[in-house]
Order: sequence, then C-alpha cells, then structure tokens
Amino acid sequence: MKNLKILSRIYPGKENQTKRLILKNALQCFDKYGVEKTSMEMICEKTKLSIGGVYYHFNTKEAIAASLVLISIDDLFNYRQRYLLDAKNFEECIYALVLSYIDWVDEHPQFAKIMLSEKFDICLGEYKCEVVKRKLNNRKKLVEWLRLPEFKSNANTDIPLDLYSSFINGIPEHYCKYWLLERVSKSPKYYRKEIARSVWRIIESYQEE
Repeated sequence: MKNLKILSRIYPGKENQTKRLILKNALQCFDKYGVEKTSMEMICEKTKLSIGGVYYHFNTKEAIAASLVLISIDDLFNYRQRYLLDAKNFEECIYALVLSYIDWVDEHPQFAKIMLSEKFDICLGEYKCEVVKRKLNNRKKLVEWLRLPEFKSNANTDIPLDLYSSFINGIPEHYCKYWLLERVSKSPKYYRKEIARSVWRIIESYQEE
C-alpha cells in the first residue's frame, strides 16, 4: 500500500513498526470520520492496541495529526526534489515543481487531504507553529533551487522569490483541493501538463511594474 510506503520512508525499521501501525490506522479514521470526530479510543480499537500502547508513542490525537501532517510535508518535499534532479534548465524546473506536486497528490490522496485540510490546522494545537515553519522552510528551499547558477541565466529575475511559490503552488493546489473534496471528477494528473503549461506561461510573461 502506498500509505505504508510513505510511513516506511519516514519511520523505517522494525523498531517503528507499532508507530507506523498507529499512524496508518489513524489516517484511515481521520479520512473516514474526520479529524474532529475521531477519538483516541477509536484509533486504539482500530489498531487493536491498548490505550497505554498508543499513548506510549503519541500522548494526544493532536500529536498523531501533527505527525501525519509533517510526514506529508516531508515526503512531498523529497518527492519534488527527485523531479528537480532531472531538470536541465529553468523551464524544466518549473515543470518539475508543478508536475511533482500533482503526481504526489494523485498517488497519496489521504495524505494530501491531511496536508491541505484547514480542519487539521485547527486541531494541531501546540504543533501548529512547527508545521507552519516546516512548510515555509521547504517551500523556500525549493524556490531557491531556481536561483542556482546553472538555471539563473534563463530565469525571470524580475519575479520576487516569495511570488514564485504562489505561482508554482497556487494553481495546482486549487485544483487538487477541489478534486480531494470531490467537487471535480477528474484527477489532477489528468490535467497535469495543462496545469504545468499554464504556470510556466504566467512566469514566462511576468513583468514587474
């Protein structure tokens, strides 16, 4: 299962087997019932562990939710980096960032729902600052990739670094959210090339006033 592959990448080895089991079953509960209606007791029952067995790894539902969000953020970041490694110029970097985002969401919709859900943001509690910080740091690292010397010669240097993120993530994220909410029927992967092309055209035509 793809969910298990993500968990194994972030928490590898036999020593993390129980933690992966808890997170997998919590993810299924959150997806089926919603984060607000899911209780620690429900997670324990589905995992077939005692309350103490679950609390040994996660002391609150918020800690589980935060772990799943951070797993999603980190796995997406690593996924996008792999696409970037194949980029040979600035345009290919833009396509890599857009296509990798769409492909990751298509392959991991349950994790994507968690990462993009405003309800999860509300339930993160004390972990919210760490989640926001991780998102910002990862986005900054990816955008800074565009300013590497080998790409800088054909980059649009008029675009402020912070604005790149809005261009690159805005359109794909909007459609992906609609798909995850079942407001559109076709997977974002169906339109991956069209979305990437649209983002590139915006960046290509940008002129700072």
